Amino acid sequence: MKWEDQEINYATPEGKFMEAFRAEFSLLGYAAKFKKRYLVVGQSRFDELVLKKKLTEKARGARIDHICLKFRLRCGLSPGGGNYPDLGVFNYWSNSESRYAIVSVSPENDWLKIMIVYGEVPNQAQVPTPPSARSCSSR
Repeated sequence: MKWEDQEINYATPEGKFMEAFRAEFSLLGYAAKFKKRYLVVGQSRFDELVLKKKLTEKARGARIDHICLKFRLRCGLSPGGGNYPDLGVFNYWSNSESRYAIVSVSPENDWLKIMIVYGEVPNQAQVPTPPSARSCSSR
């Protein structure tokens, strides 16, 4: 498969397939509730989550293959078509917290597994450590 043959690729305008864009971020928020456990989503599970209002109503009508392609683009993966699921990781920020999404996408783009883990906050001010008595030599 090539990216050029897909409905969603690097050249797709940002305003196209907005429901898949909204579904992607809604899934990230929902998956964060499952701390370090995979959330498995296929088309029927996705529709169920929208109906139960676990995901945003604006994601209604999104197709799972479009959502899978969005995650593949974000992770820098191939468009699919291989023999095995692809595994990718990407970083994003939510509520001033660094988070990492670990995504496994089926070769046919008909399901995905997603896990969210929290990262350490970078660039925290380090507390200076006072010099120890050993480090200073008085001669």
